[in-house]
Amino acid sequence: RITPFRALDIPILSDLPFIGPILFQQTALTFLALFCVAVVWYIFNKTALGVALKAVGDNPNSVDAQGLSVYALRIGAVMAGSALMALGGAFLTMSAFDAFFFGMVNGRGWICIALVIFASWRPGKALLGRIVFIFIFTAFAKGVFNWLRNCWIFLYGLLRCFSNVFRHKQLFSHLSILYLSSRL
Repeated sequence: RITPFRALDIPILSDLPFIGPILFQQTALTFLALFCVAVVWYIFNKTALGVALKAVGDNPNSVDAQGLSVYALRIGAVMAGSALMALGGAFLTMSAFDAFFFGMVNGRGWICIALVIFASWRPGKALLGRIVFIFIFTAFAKGVFNWLRNCWIFLYGLLRCFSNVFRHKQLFSHLSILYLSSRL
């Protein structure tokens, strides 16, 4: 049995209505993830290491001309990214599901890659995109937007029918003849 992380209550702030439980009653891994966003932003935008890491991806020859090891920077970046992914897996196991089972990630890693690309490799935008995704994912999981999904299915079918009718005018005339003949 896995003992899950317990939510940490930040005094006074966790008692705020609506926002308190959402923002200030989270596990230590959630607070660590938010801290990591700030650290990554600071490293990428305010340090020479961040400039070198960006340059390794854009123009490795310029980094090599400065006397820095391109391979060491790339390996270090991959190792740091892998550590953050392991932290995400630990969050799923220890905080979100309180259990381990195969397939628990269920494609969320690909969504993270898409969020990074969507955010133009900026940690703040990636965090904002992740919050929007979590809201939509949770709303669909709780059944809040079931009516919306059914509406989309209905609208898709309706648009498909109309596109076929307007694309094939003969089809429309044949259907009207069939309808009229069935009324006789």
